[in-house]
Amino acid sequence: MIVFDLLCIAGHRFEGWFSSTADYTQQHERELVRCPVCDDSEIAKLPSAKVRVGKSAEPAPLPVTPSKPEAST
Repeated sequence: MIVFDLLCIAGHRFEGWFSSTADYTQQHERELVRCPVCDDSEIAKLPSAKVRVGKSAEPAPLPVTPSKPEAST
């Protein structure tokens, strides 16, 4: 599953969930990708961060809790 940030010509931002990039392309070419607010089919993909879903070879490091500053007297 892949999630794209999308924008219609009227400026409405929304997410689209697709099984692949090819699936998005096919639906977009057939004008099946439509804005949920205004129903426009003139849609653009916005740049977004790549997110990797699944298990990695190594566990993610635990966050470091900052220590309390020492009180000065």
